[in-house]
Amino acid sequence: MKTNLEKIAQNNLKVLQKYRLSSYIDSQTIQDSIKGGDLFMQSYLTNEQFKLFQSSVDLKDDFDIKKEEELVNEILKNDVCLITIRPEMTHYTENIIAFLQKENLLPIQIVDHKLSEQQYWDLYHRGITTPNARTTMATRTIVYTSSEVTTVVFKNLKPKQNYPVSNYLFNSLKGSAKEYSENTLRGDLIRNEAKRMGLNNMNMDKTTALAIDPFGTYRNMLKQEKDPSNKLFQYTAVSVHIPNRKELARDLSVLLDYNQLTSVINNL
Repeated sequence: MKTNLEKIAQNNLKVLQKYRLSSYIDSQTIQDSIKGGDLFMQSYLTNEQFKLFQSSVDLKDDFDIKKEEELVNEILKNDVCLITIRPEMTHYTENIIAFLQKENLLPIQIVDHKLSEQQYWDLYHRGITTPNARTTMATRTIVYTSSEVTTVVFKNLKPKQNYPVSNYLFNSLKGSAKEYSENTLRGDLIRNEAKRMGLNNMNMDKTTALAIDPFGTYRNMLKQEKDPSNKLFQYTAVSVHIPNRKELARDLSVLLDYNQLTSVINNL
């Protein structure tokens, strides 16, 4: 049976072959990594989106509900939150859910799915076009969209007045992949699993590299750094999308369809 990383590597390879970009796999220079990434983004995005990406336009974030507004608003009458676990960490879903259950969060909907191009743009249009992400966005995009993600909706069993659980999750439990932070997702639980998987290894094996850093972008960026292995975590140990209260309505409408939203309501 294939491991999660083997499945992701296989899916990434299929996409790169589809776009005739196999020659850019594990590029040895940052210039080649960027070139391969740009060609991927040009194929993945619409022409208009690619122009915005290429010119690093600073777009405003769009928090509008995209569809099923009535259902989304019904859900938001309750204290709920949402996470989307990226492909590299979907094998660890049970552990992530167990971590959040200790915080009195009850999973009421779990959906395995691939993000469409439009879903990805709706969630990350600002990140895709921000100048700071110009070099690494192609790698993030191919890893995030070529394989299945897992979206989980939670109900807060102990709601607090005037403090939505989505903000508590975002502010207190998310953590940062850049540094260790105890009892957080990115800074502790996922960081430790990423380390076990070798996602901070500058000399990662071919399967891991194809799954996590197919263009060699992260490693080429960091190979002159003083502590490159530790800095790799900030790219390879993010692994979970966590919207705050302001983003939650949009994300529910983007990530879940009518039947899934209805199921959430029935499970509240």
